[in-house]
Amino acid sequence: MENKLKVRIKKIPELYKKYFFNPINVIEEILNDYKKSNPINEDKCEVIFDVSEKNNDKIYELIRYYPNKLKEYKYITDNVINDMYMVYGETIEIMKENKTTNNVRGRLCSGAKERVRTSKKTIPCDIISEDIILVRKCPYLDIELEYGNIIPSDFSPSLDKIIPSLGYVKGNIQVISMLSNNMKSSSTIEQLITFSNNVLKLHKK
Repeated sequence: MENKLKVRIKKIPELYKKYFFNPINVIEEILNDYKKSNPINEDKCEVIFDVSEKNNDKIYELIRYYPNKLKEYKYITDNVINDMYMVYGETIEIMKENKTTNNVRGRLCSGAKERVRTSKKTIPCDIISEDIILVRKCPYLDIELEYGNIIPSDFSPSLDKIIPSLGYVKGNIQVISMLSNNMKSSSTIEQLITFSNNVLKLHKK
């Protein structure tokens, strides 16, 4: 049934383009309404697309890498696609580069949840892999992150809690180098600031 519905809706470009990302039962209702020339009840749709052809590639990449984020929007326009790509475009490019980086978000997310599970402290955690935004350089040390490393190193990406007490929650996570994360884990923010200021003083040219 699922494959037949997909084929049928794909043969009707205006329906496929606008409604294809909905559940099969909704697509079936859309096809039936279309066949009977009835108005389509878009309230039943999870997602409705109204975008130009130029964004087709971006749409399919967002569907592949950010299906849950897309579903947070009821109505997808060119502006929504472009805004999402501004936020997630670099992450998509990093994940596309090779097989090793393709599931890096999943590994970082699983690692965080495992640390929460085995911790003696209660650590809030409500993130999914799509909440993780990848970067090419560590924001603290300005070093290139090595996503292809099989064996973790100082330059490997790691998931950091910006404010440790808040836990792994949306808006409180960032990808930084393992070296930076180790430095943060063993020091308070005040100690790091003091350290940084004194490094500047002692090594000032």
